[in-house]
This record gives sequence, C-alpha cells and structure tokens, in this order.
Amino acid sequence: MDEVLTRIEAAIASWHGIAVPNEAARRMAGELADSIRAFERLRGTLQFEDEPSSFEAALQATKEQPPKKRAAKTSAAPKRRAPRRAAPKRKTGRRGR
Repeated sequence: MDEVLTRIEAAIASWHGIAVPNEAARRMAGELADSIRAFERLRGTLQFEDEPSSFEAALQATKEQPPKKRAAKTSAAPKRRAPRRAAPKRKTGRRGR
C-alpha cells in the first residue's frame, strides 16, 4: 500500500477513531495522495514575482475601490437648514411638590 495512503488512513483513525469505511473512501484518499504528489513535483518550478509578497498585500491589491463621488452642483447661495428645536423639558420628580 502507498505510504501517503497509509498515513491518510492513520490520520483518519487517530482523529476520528474510525477505519476507512469502504472502497470509495479508500479511492478518494488515494486521489488525494495523487494530488499531493502532483503539487510536490511542482515545488520550486512556480514563479510568483508578479504576485503580492504577503497576504495583506494580496488583500489590498484585490480591494474594491469605493464609487467615485459626483461633483457637487454649484448654486449661488448654499441652502441653510432650519434651526433645531429644543426638546421639550421632561417633568421629573413627584407631582405637586
């Protein structure tokens, strides 16, 4: 049996306390082993010069830009807001005293 497949089955047994339940699960674990080997073959061949060198830089590079604000319309005089009314005073304490 393949060493990677043996390690996967051992990990399943130690983490979950079960054996590989059926042939389909064993086949899928074998496919995972094939994927791991394929990535190992690529080690040292991939070039990332054009990529950000850190996770933070990658986040900043893909960050959405806020929508541009429209130019404000110019008018002769700025509009004034109505003055705020003072809130009515609350009655506090006991009545009649």
